[in-house]
Amino acid sequence: MAAPQVAAVAAMMRVLNPWASLRDVLRLLKQSATRGVGWSPDLGWGILNAGAALDAIRRLDRLSPVSQLRAPRTTRGLTFALSWSGHVRTVRR
Repeated sequence: MAAPQVAAVAAMMRVLNPWASLRDVLRLLKQSATRGVGWSPDLGWGILNAGAALDAIRRLDRLSPVSQLRAPRTTRGLTFALSWSGHVRTVRR
């Protein structure tokens, strides 16, 4: 009976963080389960804790920072100037 609820929470996790992999979603669902240290025949991985799973996926950062380095094609003499810029990608929600 829990399969529809788990599938719904997994879908919400992918909406909150589309860069998370399937492995990330499954790992966080198992880690955020309320009861159980591991798998048991009675409870599986535990009781689904949707709030904890959604909080965990919000904190997962899979976006890499963006940087750009510019240098002149040719140099004159022994010195030259480099220009570097960088920023962290942000997602609007």
